[in-house]
Amino acid sequence: MEPRIASIGLNIIIFSLAFIVISLIEGMEILLGVSFTSLLLGIIFLTIGVTYIEPLEKMLKESFQLSLNILNKLVEDTRLVDSNIVFTCTEPFTAIIISKKNLPCDKLSPGVGVYGETPYIMIPYTSETKEGEWVNLHIEGLRSRLRSEILGKFSLAKDIEIIPKSNEVTIILHDMYREITEYAKNPFNPVKIILAKILSETIKGGIVIEREEISGNTYRVEVKFRGFES
Repeated sequence: MEPRIASIGLNIIIFSLAFIVISLIEGMEILLGVSFTSLLLGIIFLTIGVTYIEPLEKMLKESFQLSLNILNKLVEDTRLVDSNIVFTCTEPFTAIIISKKNLPCDKLSPGVGVYGETPYIMIPYTSETKEGEWVNLHIEGLRSRLRSEILGKFSLAKDIEIIPKSNEVTIILHDMYREITEYAKNPFNPVKIILAKILSETIKGGIVIEREEISGNTYRVEVKFRGFES
């Protein structure tokens, strides 16, 4: 048994079921299809976690790629491919949002929607932290948490660099693994989503990722803290 994989699968199943309910209520067929696919992925993760053996790794990768293809299509259909940003909200929902603008959290709803003329995708998630002041977190604490999560738990890269500014921070992932680098080039960038979630939980508040750059196997993002944007 592999407990981490099983836990990931269980979380995906819970989120997928929530999205299925939202999709049925709101009549959003695209989101409903993605939710069922994610549910299938969660079941696969859970199965692999409970009955883990090496040959199942290939099936896991293929299933993940299938789900990523569908999510890429969702981003394309909502016209969020070019210049999309990722930001997080802690009120009224703890969620990650993909959009072209930094939108007000209290005007958005889970799922696929439009605020004014700006489309967005809102993905709720369960946070392990509570709302707090990001300024209370020392930069070394942020660095320690990111190294533990990015280099340890998720194994996205071999090294990480953090450059703090006044109300911003630049994060650079050095020597990303080849497959991770390819994933980061997708319209739906799972690396950026993971970074947004980890950062938001670590600083105990909302963040905005507006700029990113991939050079070789190096990935750079510039992060602003919501409420402190210029």
